[in-house]
Amino acid sequence: MKTSKALNNSSKLQSDKQDSQQLEDWQRKLPPVSQLCLVSLGLVIIDGIYIAAHLPNFPSMTVVVILLSLGGALAIISCLLLSQIKAFAWDKFFLVLRWIGLEYLIEAGMLGYIFIFDDVRGKTLLILILILVIFAIDIPIIMAFTVARYQNPSKNLQRSS
Repeated sequence: MKTSKALNNSSKLQSDKQDSQQLEDWQRKLPPVSQLCLVSLGLVIIDGIYIAAHLPNFPSMTVVVILLSLGGALAIISCLLLSQIKAFAWDKFFLVLRWIGLEYLIEAGMLGYIFIFDDVRGKTLLILILILVIFAIDIPIIMAFTVARYQNPSKNLQRSS
């Protein structure tokens, strides 16, 4: 009777050790990709609202360019940080990125068409298209990164350095 309890306790301890090891894999330190993309997304949304509030007149391009530049820089930094991750569930990341990216590419294209159809021209149109590009990059990366970070990295699909 004691040996069966000892075996049960031993297997339970081993199971707990494996669970804690898996938990550590899930809680591993990853760069703040989704946080940077969220701030980038917030900046370009504020930029779009600022422009829309001033249409049909031209808004002050100083504020617009600063917000757009900051949003674009954060999106680029998050992509660079993402590219440095070695042990990651890249298969799941690209699976989600592919489909969500397609959806947001279509949505950004439709919004771009609306801007052109509504006779937005010149610098304002260029800024709005760039905002849509950042929008179409940030959201799929946020979603794909969030899904892949909680998956166990595939040993055979890890990126080589």
